[in-house]
This record gives sequence, structure tokens and C-alpha cells, in this order.
Amino acid sequence: MPRPKAFDEQEALQRAMEVFWKKGYHATSVQDLVDGMGINRASLYDTFGDKHQLFLASLQLYRQLNRWEVTQSTRTGEDVRTTIRLFLQAMVDEALVDTSRRGCFVVNATLERVPADPDTAQIVCENYRALEEAFGALIEEGQRNGEIAVGQSPAALARFVVTLINGLRVMGKTNYAPQALNEVVEVALQALSPARV
Repeated sequence: MPRPKAFDEQEALQRAMEVFWKKGYHATSVQDLVDGMGINRASLYDTFGDKHQLFLASLQLYRQLNRWEVTQSTRTGEDVRTTIRLFLQAMVDEALVDTSRRGCFVVNATLERVPADPDTAQIVCENYRALEEAFGALIEEGQRNGEIAVGQSPAALARFVVTLINGLRVMGKTNYAPQALNEVVEVALQALSPARV
């Protein structure tokens, strides 16, 4: 009969996510994970598999947490342009308070692991598709009520917004001034706005 685990799996996974998020996949050793998770190597391997499997589980956890935030952000009750502005502004604010310059775990994984790791690529692509779908629905609503330009399809504009989000997150890892990041948000909102006659 197997012994019950002496640790909380979800808490240990969250700690692993923090280690990978801070250091990246390649710079993270198994010892870093053991230390960060507060468990021994045998427990790590028995519960989560190898380093690669643990990384994928950590990335999925981050994605689940992030998906909830996106859902909440895109259901504020505000008009569509305000909702998009609030979301983009949240990306800027998040970057500015991130003194450790961790950035976004999904973006970091994209830059470090894709295309060398098909498993990571699949998770990353699923995440971007989900974001595009959320913003596509929002933009379609905005086009119907006259808030968003109708010259492009909602899907194309959603890809534009997701690409912008990823760019803001990468720029946020550097020393860009807040004004520079805020200007990017304003330019994006102007691009989404219907043309004035």
C-alpha cells in the first residue's frame, strides 16, 4: 500500500512554476526545483515525472491562472474599447511593477522552447488561440456597436491585439519608460477605432 504524500501537490507545482518562471527552463536544475518545491528528488520524480514533464505541468498551471484573469478582464461590463484599454494597461502596469523582470511565463517559454520542443509549442499555441478567441468575440461586439473599425475581420484584429500584448510583455522585460509603453497602447487603440469623417 503506497504511503500518502507528505506535501500538497498543487502547492509544490506552483512553487515549481515560480522557479521555472524566474530562471527559465535551461537554467533551472533539478536541484533548484527540489529546493524551490521543498520536496526530495524521489517525490519530484514519482509525482511529476522528469524535469520536462514538470515544466509542461507548470506552464499549464500558469495558463489556467492566466485564462481566468483574461476571462475576468474581458467581462468588466465596460464598453469594448474601455475593456481593451484596461487589459492593455494592465499589461503595462504588470511590467512596470515586475522589478525582477520575469515577464510572462508563456512568452518566455515561447522564446526559449519553441520550436525545439513540440509539447511546449502545443501549449503555447493553445494559449494564443484562446486569447484570440476571447478578443475576437469582444472585437466583434465592438464592430457591431460602432466602437471598433470594421475594415478588418475580428479574427485579424484579435491577432493584432494578442501580438501587441506579447510585444508589451517582451518590452516590459527591458528598461522601457512607462510613457513609451503607454504610447504603444494609445497607438493600438487608435488603430482599432473607426475612422472619423
